[in-house]
Amino acid sequence: MPVPEPDRPPAPRLVAIPPERRVRWERAEEHLRDLPVRGPSEHGDGLERSVAINDAAAPYERLGSAAFPAGALILQRHHRPGEPAVVSSYVMLKSTAESWEFVVLDAQQRVAARGRLAPCERCHLEAAFDSLFGPPRGPNQ
Repeated sequence: MPVPEPDRPPAPRLVAIPPERRVRWERAEEHLRDLPVRGPSEHGDGLERSVAINDAAAPYERLGSAAFPAGALILQRHHRPGEPAVVSSYVMLKSTAESWEFVVLDAQQRVAARGRLAPCERCHLEAAFDSLFGPPRGPNQ
């Protein structure tokens, strides 16, 4: 007889920086390469996501092919379905060989939350490779 798994505690809530105290993300102007596929967000919010990466995050396109070095940056933009405007973004920045920093950006690329955000860490611990789930998949993938 299978042993029932204990109920998971609810994910901790993210404490956002109030809008009047937000500052523009210091890397907002950095050149990132857009990945060609846009797909549904994996955050259960009904949004679509597009992804941009820096050179250090090149393994993201072939997740599982190489470890990510410190400095790898993955920017996931969220859009309303079929719309180009960005409503929010999530950033993962590899701060050391073992850990990621998370940054939540609002539509104006201002920092809404950052650091070792418990809700982000909790979910990304379940990812198959280096805390990442992988790029969006097209409709035929």
